[in-house]
Amino acid sequence: MVFPDYYFFAERCLVNHTIEKKRVNNLDDCELMCYLNDDCVSLNFKKDPEDEEPPHLCELNNATHLKYDSDLITDANFYYRGSKNACDKSPHCENNATCQSGFTLKGYRCLCPPGFEGEYCEKDIDECKGNHSCHENAKCTNTIGLHVCDCQPGYTGNGQNCTGEFDSHKRSSYVC
Repeated sequence: MVFPDYYFFAERCLVNHTIEKKRVNNLDDCELMCYLNDDCVSLNFKKDPEDEEPPHLCELNNATHLKYDSDLITDANFYYRGSKNACDKSPHCENNATCQSGFTLKGYRCLCPPGFEGEYCEKDIDECKGNHSCHENAKCTNTIGLHVCDCQPGYTGNGQNCTGEFDSHKRSSYVC
């Protein structure tokens, strides 16, 4: 992550995107806090010390002024620092994945939601292959991002537990 000098604004503050607030000793500590938070791409630093220890307020943001220029407001108490955010340029990640700036040579990574994988989270995982939650007397059907369990003909239940007329060797309990 890079905080270029031309993304430093005195008496400015990005609103509506704060993900964490911390008290710090100086601006360098605030930048370090941003580096340590995977979702941070900009920060607001309250420049005038307060009576509390540590004396400065540091607000970490999950967006930059480049994408949300109207949220960069004038506030004489703050400095704003934005980073180069590869996630602002174009939507790289698919299927509601989270784009995180930095981490790789391409400048971002995609965190896939359950049911998806791949560099851009573009691949649907077939949950019916391997371990799944369907009962042995149920059919597993893969859908985009998840799977559905339906009891086979002659059986009733929610797909995770199926009982029926063909169940001659009934078990006391089913573990899915």
